[in-house]
Amino acid sequence: MGKTVFGRSKKPAEPDAGRRRQSASQPGGSPAFSYYASKNRSLERPADEPVRRESPVSTPGGHRPKLRLRTVAGRVPLILVITAVVLLAAKMLTLSSSPRVVVVGKDASYVQESGVYAQAAQKLLASSKLNAFKPTADLGGVAARLQTEFPELQAVSITATLIGSKPVVYVMPAQSGVVLQVGDTSYAVNGSGVVLATVADPAAVKGIRVIDQTGVKPVPGKRILPASTIEFLQRYGYQLQAKGQAIVSMTLPAANPYQVDVRLDGKPYYVKTNVQGDPVEQAGATLAVLGQANPAEYLDVRVPGRVYYK
Repeated sequence: MGKTVFGRSKKPAEPDAGRRRQSASQPGGSPAFSYYASKNRSLERPADEPVRRESPVSTPGGHRPKLRLRTVAGRVPLILVITAVVLLAAKMLTLSSSPRVVVVGKDASYVQESGVYAQAAQKLLASSKLNAFKPTADLGGVAARLQTEFPELQAVSITATLIGSKPVVYVMPAQSGVVLQVGDTSYAVNGSGVVLATVADPAAVKGIRVIDQTGVKPVPGKRILPASTIEFLQRYGYQLQAKGQAIVSMTLPAANPYQVDVRLDGKPYYVKTNVQGDPVEQAGATLAVLGQANPAEYLDVRVPGRVYYK
């Protein structure tokens, strides 16, 4: 033990309390404090502790952050494009029941107003909900029913355009073969012998004029004459008109269903023909006798190779 100058003994200096460190191995002592150990313990999380996520921060006014608003605003053009595409597709697939009628070819006087066909087509299209959409519309069936309802039409077709919703009905008038006169009413008859429609002005309709005295009442859409009879009348008349001999009329008498009496222009007599014979041969016999004989009543060419007159 050392002594001081004044003879008093000097105690050993004790370490500063702030710098004093206890050993961790001291029994019953508290664990030693370490800055780094404390920091590492604060970063560790127990395995069973749930993960906490911070909720988005709202402004005092309750508004969302500007970042989310910008995200929604950036999707608006895409939403508008998708909506426009859906509306356009719906418009392209929808079919209206109000059609537009187009008459194809030469319009005949017995063809009705286009509004009549449009109204009938509209009624047929509206009869089924499937006709409201282009993929399911039965346009061929509607066209066939229109042609059956209006025999004066030779062909009917219905098309649906790609962009527009209004269907287009194309109608083609049937060509008349003869103009059949029954009493005071005239009818247009096609080449198959089917009555097309009544005729207000027979002179405006193309075809040979035939007077029917058989007593059969014509009905539009129904057959009144065989197709072979129509063919005979047309071919016989063509042969005479080709030689400059005009025909005034042809008559179907009630007494004989196969006989046709032909009135020639400028001749006081008529010619008896047979629709079951050859029209070209009978026309030739008629032309051969003209100018050579002058019958008072009739000229009969029904028997092949022979001509009778009275």
